[in-house]
Amino acid sequence: MRTYIISVLMLIPVLVFASAITLLSESKDHLTLRFELPEYRLEELNISGRKYQRIMCDESMVLAEEGYPELRVFSTAVGLPIDGSASVSIVGTRSITIPDVDLVPSVTMVLDQETPSYKYVQDFRAYSSSQLYPLQIARLQDAAFIGDRRFAPLQISPFQYDAKNRSLVVHTEFEIRVNLQGSKSTSPDWQISENPIDLAADSFFINNASSRTVAPSQG
Repeated sequence: MRTYIISVLMLIPVLVFASAITLLSESKDHLTLRFELPEYRLEELNISGRKYQRIMCDESMVLAEEGYPELRVFSTAVGLPIDGSASVSIVGTRSITIPDVDLVPSVTMVLDQETPSYKYVQDFRAYSSSQLYPLQIARLQDAAFIGDRRFAPLQISPFQYDAKNRSLVVHTEFEIRVNLQGSKSTSPDWQISENPIDLAADSFFINNASSRTVAPSQG
């Protein structure tokens, strides 16, 4: 099963979506972000004689897991200490629930003699489950480096879907707390070098100011 995050803006720094995500406070130990959902609507569409709805939302990306309900997500990059970990929690969620929503499934790629085609086919388990999809409103994905700068994409999922009961939960406003744990110091042989990303880091890392500050190692 393949999962895709689709956006025509994928090659532009992720903070192109920052109007929905605001940095309230930052330090080397924690961040507080505010999320406010931009304007959205449910678009009606007809596929093979069946009526579905598709979420349309400004500034968002499409989260597409083959056969699973197609949803919209947001993303930003959180700068991390070179040696440390992070966790996320949600505070003060404002939500509404929209009943009788039949969300369109994400397309499934089918090979016919090595020629790909794409079909709207529901995954039976996904559409028979009453568990909210996705489970987490916000989660940090795997950390990576750009030169000597370490970061993790923060994926925000304001839309959660109960497929069995055909209800869409929409989180319109909430705060996200990112806690930085573990060692935040460099190793004795770590060298901080010039990095081209630093020239545009304020447009890439939502917490660029604090994430650049790394305490010197002791010993």
